[in-house]
Amino acid sequence: REWKDGIFSLLLRENANAPGTDPKWIILDGDLDANWIESMNSVMDDNKLLTLASNERIVMKPHMRLIFELRDLKYATPATSSRAGVLYITEVKQWWNFVQTWVMRREEDSTERKQMILELFQTYVPDTLFTLKKEFRHMLQPTLDFNMVQTLTRVLDGLYTPENLPKGLPNEQVVLETYFVFACVWAFGSGFTISDGVDMRKNYSTWWKQKWTKVKMPTKGSVFDFFVDKATLKFTPWAQVVPSITYDSATPMDSVTVPTGETQSITFFLDLLVELRYPALLVGLAGAGKTAMINGKLRSLPEDYMTLTTNFNYYTD
Repeated sequence: REWKDGIFSLLLRENANAPGTDPKWIILDGDLDANWIESMNSVMDDNKLLTLASNERIVMKPHMRLIFELRDLKYATPATSSRAGVLYITEVKQWWNFVQTWVMRREEDSTERKQMILELFQTYVPDTLFTLKKEFRHMLQPTLDFNMVQTLTRVLDGLYTPENLPKGLPNEQVVLETYFVFACVWAFGSGFTISDGVDMRKNYSTWWKQKWTKVKMPTKGSVFDFFVDKATLKFTPWAQVVPSITYDSATPMDSVTVPTGETQSITFFLDLLVELRYPALLVGLAGAGKTAMINGKLRSLPEDYMTLTTNFNYYTD
């Protein structure tokens, strides 16, 4: 059988033959497989030599390093684990390190504003994460604390802009907290649905209004029914900004997106994330309208965007 290079042997050979001694790292992200990890033992020991089935030998140079990013060591043999330095990254409070770094990199913010933002994270995030673990369940399991906090920072990237937070803002603390609450509601609660007959979105909305009362939310409707109006800095129903459309009978219905309050909210976050080059994931049952909303968004993109549609399902390899 003819030998064909895999991605690892190709990268290792490329880096080994590259001129210079600048540090080079190859990161292997994914679960270990007993079928291939044993072949790596000779690479990780003092020999630093990869022997391929074609009898080719690739030497890993002194300035080259391998980094394994794993979920666990379930399939790692003692021979493998003893050859690598193992560093366990705990999820507990890892989000706080990420937040501090994110705030530090906001160069346009003053020291006072950065401190205000950090205090908002300290106030809202720990209690919210604790309650979510205790009383709620997301549609996607598991949903990590780090993921939700990362989502929060990405939404804030689109809200904490010079347009929304100009310098010399008189009520800066109020504006920061209002936008922060809006971002929190969606970052922590957008993954809820009706589970086992329990409406998690409704329960989350009720809990949020009772727990966090400093920023007043409208009593009618759920917390997901409102957004922060830039002009008034008050929570306004999405239904008030639903655009009207005119339908041409010559246009196929499957290419028309009829806006509602809910589609308006999802479109808002799609616009925000796409502009910042962040990924977005829509989750829902079949027929919920995910494809229609994505196609509607793609059709509205300017010409400097390119799109590619890939169909896949549970059986896609």
